[in-house]
Amino acid sequence: MKTKSGRPQPCLRCKQHRKRCEPGLLGCVRCVRQGHVCEFESDVLLGSSVSGTRALDTIASAFESPLSAVDDSSKCVVEDRDLMPTIEDFAMVHRFYTNDGTKHPVFFSHDGDWFLASFFNLNPLLRLSVCALVACRSNISELAALSYYKRARKALIRAAADPPCLQTVQALFNIHLFAEWKGQPVIGRQFLKASLDMILQLQLHIDPDDSEWLLFSFLTPRQKEERRRAFWASYWFYKSEYAVSLEAINTPLTSEFIKPPSAIMINTTMIFETCNTSYLCDLCDLLGTIKREYSLPPRTLDSFILPRTGLSLATLLIKVHSRIPPESLLIASSPTHLTAADKSRFLHQTTHSSLCPYHTYMLTLYTLSTLSTLHRPLLLLTTLQAFHPLLLSRETTSLITSAVTQCIESAHRIATLTTFAPDHIPPKPSDELGKMQSVYPCFEALFVLWFTSCRMPSVWWDITGISTWKDKRGVSDGVLSMLENVRQIGKESTGDASVGSVYPLLRCMEAMVDEMQGNIGEVVESPPRHSEDELVLGMTVMSLGESDGDHFEEEPWSFLGLLGMEVGGIRWKGRTEESWRLFWKLHS
Repeated sequence: MKTKSGRPQPCLRCKQHRKRCEPGLLGCVRCVRQGHVCEFESDVLLGSSVSGTRALDTIASAFESPLSAVDDSSKCVVEDRDLMPTIEDFAMVHRFYTNDGTKHPVFFSHDGDWFLASFFNLNPLLRLSVCALVACRSNISELAALSYYKRARKALIRAAADPPCLQTVQALFNIHLFAEWKGQPVIGRQFLKASLDMILQLQLHIDPDDSEWLLFSFLTPRQKEERRRAFWASYWFYKSEYAVSLEAINTPLTSEFIKPPSAIMINTTMIFETCNTSYLCDLCDLLGTIKREYSLPPRTLDSFILPRTGLSLATLLIKVHSRIPPESLLIASSPTHLTAADKSRFLHQTTHSSLCPYHTYMLTLYTLSTLSTLHRPLLLLTTLQAFHPLLLSRETTSLITSAVTQCIESAHRIATLTTFAPDHIPPKPSDELGKMQSVYPCFEALFVLWFTSCRMPSVWWDITGISTWKDKRGVSDGVLSMLENVRQIGKESTGDASVGSVYPLLRCMEAMVDEMQGNIGEVVESPPRHSEDELVLGMTVMSLGESDGDHFEEEPWSFLGLLGMEVGGIRWKGRTEESWRLFWKLHS
């Protein structure tokens, strides 16, 4: 309705507050936005809330008013096409999850069967983050995989104001995993940190059976297990990063209040497999503790031999190893080769057990790595002239001999197991995402084998009773297998083994193998002198998909690095490496 002057008549509320009245279809804009009943003076006089004349005037005024005057709540929301699901996306994920339709979709971090069934109704953030992961492990172009990643980032920005939820935790973990697979774990760290923080907010670190606030949610065992898996997935990679980087995330999160992952079956269909993730987390925590203990060299050689904390580390190692069931480890009767009985037993362990076969393989690699990293600093002492066996006491000689034996046996076991695994323990699609973690045990083992064959004086070979490298022709297959494993992972993650987080490890391993092949049957009594064209290996950090953008280098991720050693003129980047190089120089 209009006044005599032709202007729209203000409603009673706008007139009372002396506000400009902008008519709309259901009343004036201000009243609709604030939730008030919009009444006009004529309506009150006629005794009707809406008269026929007013209804026509309101509709006419709505057509005459500009679109900007319409309340935001009445606007239609058009979904971003980048966030909408497609048949092509579903087909790609389905092929990966089911191995081209030959297997049931069993995934570690979430319910694969439920994910496929709910694909078109899922939160765009979770759906696109999974698509990005699948794309980087499928025969899809690099640009297409990065497109999914960018779309997931867009969905994450759109969801910034949404309340925390389980699907967001899973999506953040997936984006972190994508960045790690693309050779940029530092870029992915921010997403892992956000996932861990949200786990604390949602209290996912407390087992669903002990969460009183979930009592009336009536969660099924399947739903409870998915909550556990969301925790264990992020927690495992948090501990994995703690084992290889001194710049790891700092969080109060612990696993003492939640049950380990367990198998879930519905009728005869496997939904979740039993996993050794809790044991892997304990081993990674031990490896991180060892890494921090040896981040700086001791002040004196005496404290190196009998460090006060060394005994506590050995005690901690025994404690962690004692919790691991023997049937969960693939330990051969001989360190240097696998017998037919060993292979038969390994196949039985991986095929007739409720445990995930590939997790059993990974658990063995990390168990052996803890033995090697704990004793490796004592192994390096054999290069010093002051540690010639004739100058040492019987106790010191026995201590170093034991450390050398532990390192070499662990390295040989890792090498032979790496040779066995590709043909007998192939990773399933769900295992592929944790495959990156196998590069660190391979690097540790190859370093030990390189050092003992090319740096350790021959007198220690005689004392330890270990044959020379020339007599260990079977080990060469294991060495080449470890090298090929790391090279293949580097190519699969970035499309080029010469870039990404794997490159420093691969480049160093190639130099080790070259020197080993050139010194078969020979031992270099002293390391080569520094050359002017030394190469300092670092891990390049750059934005995903922007190879020409800004970048910087960080210390490469590994259990212990080179601890000041040099391989064919190659040095390891990092402040701890400089300290160790100075230590060896002062005591050489």
